Amino acid sequence: MSRRGTISVLVVDDDVRVAQNHLELVDSMSGFSVVAAAHTAA
Repeated sequence: MSRRGTISVLVVDDDVRVAQNHLELVDSMSGFSVVAAAHTAA
């Protein structure tokens, strides 16, 4: 947890559109914050 009561989330998906959907969903939820998104393991 980065800030008090906030869970930091890393979004990982090889499909950029799906990752963006997940990022927007997580960002819309209180108590969660997207810190980064990854689209490849390389």
